[in-house]
Amino acid sequence: AAHIVVHAKYRDCLLEQGIDRPDLLFQKALPDERRGRGSIRVLPLTDRPGERMIIRQCLRGGMLRFINRDVYLRCHRPLQELAVSVQAAAAGLPTALVLAAVSLRVARGWKGYLFIQELAGYDDVPTYLKFLQQQNPTDFFTAKRAILRSVAALITLMHERGFEHGDLN
Repeated sequence: AAHIVVHAKYRDCLLEQGIDRPDLLFQKALPDERRGRGSIRVLPLTDRPGERMIIRQCLRGGMLRFINRDVYLRCHRPLQELAVSVQAAAAGLPTALVLAAVSLRVARGWKGYLFIQELAGYDDVPTYLKFLQQQNPTDFFTAKRAILRSVAALITLMHERGFEHGDLN
């Protein structure tokens, strides 16, 4: 069994690609060097030239991760992340479009997956900082300060608009 919530504009494309079996799709997709809590995978969107999606499995953090990394008792986790993303976008915060949230029933509970539209030409902060350091080591600290000020301003904006998300993805 699976619970699937999918963006209407991407419905047919994602269903054709197999989001009803996100575990298999995750294995088939290309690994990506960007990381959050665990690895992410990237896959081109069929019938949408030049567009790619990021597949991220929901994983636990904190001390509980040592006991149970990826299985949840309820199917809510990816749906909660989708809801936060929609609320953030509605509040005018810059966020990538979540294409789908999928909860997959497994023997001991539920595994969660998020399908996110990749923003072409953008990297996560650690990847971008690494790139800057390699490209121009002389101006790296100036660029790093500017980026971190920008991140701090975004976090301030999030808090002003009522978002205090623990992961800050």
